[in-house]
Amino acid sequence: MRRIAVEVVAAEMGAAFRFGRLAQRAQAAPVLRGAWVREEGAAEATFFALENYAGLWTTLHRADEVITWNGNRGALLVLRRLFGAKYFPIRRDAVGLAWGTHIDLCAIIEAERRLTHRISLAKAIKLTFGEEVRERRALKKIAAEERIRRGRVTVDQVMKLWSAYRHGDGLSLQGGPVLFHPDNEQAGMVEVRGARKR
Repeated sequence: MRRIAVEVVAAEMGAAFRFGRLAQRAQAAPVLRGAWVREEGAAEATFFALENYAGLWTTLHRADEVITWNGNRGALLVLRRLFGAKYFPIRRDAVGLAWGTHIDLCAIIEAERRLTHRISLAKAIKLTFGEEVRERRALKKIAAEERIRRGRVTVDQVMKLWSAYRHGDGLSLQGGPVLFHPDNEQAGMVEVRGARKR
C-alpha cells in the first residue's frame, strides 16, 4: 500500500472557489503553481513545480491512497483542473480518485460529529499534539516563495495527523480512532460537542 500526502500551491483563489458549493468550486478552481508530496515513511517531502507536472502525475498515479487536509474543497479540485475531471470524479459531495482512494482528514473529523464547526489544520495540530502552529495570513498577501515554504509545512503536518489517526493515538469512538484526545481540548480553540465549557 503506497500512501502520499499532498498539498498544492495555487494561484490566487477567487470568491467562487473559496465560498461556493462543490460544483461551483470545481469550475472556479485556480491554476496549479506546484505541489508538495510526502510519501509515507519518507524522510522529507518533494516539491513538483508546474513545469514538472508529468512527474507529479506519475507520483499521484502510483499512490493507492492520497491524503489531504480539506482536499475536497481545495487540493484535489486544483489537481482536477490540471489533469482532468475523469481522474478526479466528484461523488456525493467529495472528490475521488479514478485509480485509488482519497482520504480527507478534515472530512473524517466532520464525520465524527464531535465538533460544532470546521477547524483549520493549525487547530487540528494544536488539539492533537498540543503544538502551536502559526495561522496563515490571506494567501494573496503572501509572496510566492512563502507560499511554497508553507506548502511544505502543511504536507508534513498532514502526514503527521494521518499517522496519529492510523495508529489510533487519539480517542477511540464507536470502534474507530479519532484525531483528538480529550486531554488536549483547549478552551477557546473550538467547541467540542458534549464538552463542558471552561
